[in-house]
Amino acid sequence: MSTVAFWSPLEGGSGSSAHAAAAAACLGLEYRLRVLLGHGGTAGERVEGAFRSSRLVLDHSLVSFHDHGMDALERLAVNRRLFRDNFRDYTIPVLPERLDLVQGNDRRGGTLPGYRGQSVQSIVTIANQCYDLVLLDAGCGMVAAGDPGDGTMLEQADLIVISLTQSVQGLEHFFSGRHYPDQLKDKPVILVLGRYDKESHCTLHNIKRRFGYKGILHGVPYNTDFMDAWNMHGVMNYMQRSRNLNDRHPSAHFYGSIRQLAKDLMNMLEIPALKMVGRGA
Repeated sequence: MSTVAFWSPLEGGSGSSAHAAAAAACLGLEYRLRVLLGHGGTAGERVEGAFRSSRLVLDHSLVSFHDHGMDALERLAVNRRLFRDNFRDYTIPVLPERLDLVQGNDRRGGTLPGYRGQSVQSIVTIANQCYDLVLLDAGCGMVAAGDPGDGTMLEQADLIVISLTQSVQGLEHFFSGRHYPDQLKDKPVILVLGRYDKESHCTLHNIKRRFGYKGILHGVPYNTDFMDAWNMHGVMNYMQRSRNLNDRHPSAHFYGSIRQLAKDLMNMLEIPALKMVGRGA
């Protein structure tokens, strides 16, 4: 039972939510794990844009925000009525028995703003009793790091995936430490470059050499089909199709980069590789 938070020091454009959603889908497809995906934003934001199932619940006129998602979980957590036995009643299955999604709050700041940090901590703790792996989209920018919801998600994480770009200026700011919140100190991290262009001079090798970085650094290429799938809330279907494509297909390269990210997550968290699923599964 481990928690991974996805975060970016950039205010936008890094692809952090896309990386979180794609990694969750890939983990559900590649490993025999029960995975939970959540976020600290409002309903319909961030990783929810990837999946059609979340949109269907939002459009259901008989469902109140307070009956599901983070609103319900926070209310139950504050009242000490949230347990491993009822947790999944407030989630949405994206990939049956493999990947569940928790929708965000109706209002920014949560159901009970004064208890936001406490309730999120309780939710993450209990989620780890129900799932093998909990992935959290903790937003972007230093504002997110200071938010009681997103900030608590970063604090609770065992591993943090940080999304950056190939902008040299942005990389200089990050590696200088000026965009490094306190919650990240002394925690293992994986760096990911979104919309990665392998033809750029700012390659993974050159970045590591320039900044003396010896950790894990990934490049996730821009992929038109993935963005179209995101806009159609069809990322799960896209990932399922891309899994078995010929290696020369652009979507196969995208999926391969996410698969390697998922593999490194598993290795860093020391989750047994025996739980891998065959291609035909």
